[in-house]
Amino acid sequence: MKSKLKMFLMALIILPCAFVFSACGGDQLSQQANLNTNGSYTATNLTEARNATSENVNNENIYNGYRASMNISMVFSTYEIKYNTNLIYKQTKQNNEIEKLEIAMRTTATLNNETVKTDIFSINTKNDINTYVDIQSPDINGKFAYKQSIDEITTIGFDASMFEELIENYMPNINVNLWTNSNFFEISKSDNSTKIKIKVPAGIYEGHNNAEANVYYVYENNIFQGFKIENLTINSITYYMQINITVCPFTDEIQYPDFNQFK
Repeated sequence: MKSKLKMFLMALIILPCAFVFSACGGDQLSQQANLNTNGSYTATNLTEARNATSENVNNENIYNGYRASMNISMVFSTYEIKYNTNLIYKQTKQNNEIEKLEIAMRTTATLNNETVKTDIFSINTKNDINTYVDIQSPDINGKFAYKQSIDEITTIGFDASMFEELIENYMPNINVNLWTNSNFFEISKSDNSTKIKIKVPAGIYEGHNNAEANVYYVYENNIFQGFKIENLTINSITYYMQINITVCPFTDEIQYPDFNQFK
């Protein structure tokens, strides 16, 4: 796992201690990313699995917009933290340049059975960044808005780089760590779909004991539909962490709340 992802996960540990974000449910951010990985899988080898991904090279829909769900459970010696994050990422291009970047994210965190929530919306253009935060908790209540120049450094503005890196690192033709002879590969093919399952065996990675994990890549009509990471488990001296991630395309418009409520 890349260092930026590690830093993000560790930052999540600190988040409930600093402030709690919350918002109501029943909207786009209440929906989990969904990817159909069902199929009749048969064993294959590294070469055939890589060839299957090379035949399905259209990844543009994921880059332009995606929905991501990340479920994390972290167990320490005296407490447990659980995070469920739903994120929507959408970019608008003009002349192959990004004109607008939109992000909506909700995180529900449970610390020792006490639930807290987070809603953050970020709209980035070439000139400025508008960030909106909805806070409701026993200690803090309110809606806040932050507008900054694109050149300014912000501590509250949402940084999507971790999710961008996650997408990049798990694109099927890029992540070299998954394409090794030590992993086990399976494939499922139908008339219009190709699904690849990579079983990563348990072992020691970057100084941590990792349990067996599964990674799926799904294609339909030669178009990349996303990936799923199941039971990525890290067992260190100080904590035990399990991560499940699903990423799929998002082609709709983001439904924002009424920003006039934010001050």
